[in-house]
Amino acid sequence: MITSQIKKFILDILFPIECLLCHQEGLWLCKNCFERMPLENGYQCLVCGKNTFQGLSHQDCSHHSPITGLVVGLKWKNDFTKNLIHKFKFSSLKELSVPLAELLIKKIESSPLFKTWLEKNQPLIVPIPLHEKRLLERGFNQAELLASEIASNYNLILKNEILLRTKNTKPQTTLNAKKRLVNLENAFTLNDTEAIKNKNIILIDDVATTGATLNAAAQVLKKAGALVIWVAVLARG
Repeated sequence: MITSQIKKFILDILFPIECLLCHQEGLWLCKNCFERMPLENGYQCLVCGKNTFQGLSHQDCSHHSPITGLVVGLKWKNDFTKNLIHKFKFSSLKELSVPLAELLIKKIESSPLFKTWLEKNQPLIVPIPLHEKRLLERGFNQAELLASEIASNYNLILKNEILLRTKNTKPQTTLNAKKRLVNLENAFTLNDTEAIKNKNIILIDDVATTGATLNAAAQVLKKAGALVIWVAVLARG
């Protein structure tokens, strides 16, 4: 029987690790390309997508969502960003979670309002879950890997099994706005509401589009008694 170490050794010889952007051997994302990755230099309201102060949801928009604010790590309209995130999600390159999380952390460090709130309130880190069927197909939850890195960096508590996806929803990108809302009805639940009550939360995901998935998850958390909920994602498509 081939051990995992031997299997990895063989794969490394047949398919050596190289930077996905410049093909330099040794890392999936080399130092030079890491520095070239385009951080999102603005802030958007999760609800309406328009510019906003430091990521805070607009006052009018806050009536439609329990999410206080949004931090986006990378510019989506960039081939480097799309390539890396696609490889991370669909090519089983779990190791990319480390540099991608570092890029999101880099954005957090340059976001004074969010960083100050994070350090003052010590929120729980909660990744957006996958349905068990999709988790079996993919083999890992990319949001959970990112959340683990961020929790470790800021010494925060990771709650990676408290929010559950009970409905195997269709990919949101294939649906219009109305169908997206229907698709996410009763999609999430909690297995321990007491762990959320009176707690501040950071929801983590890889890519946000309309924000419907994050909003559906946040509504479940808010109903259970969560206080302030922020969202941090790699990119907004």
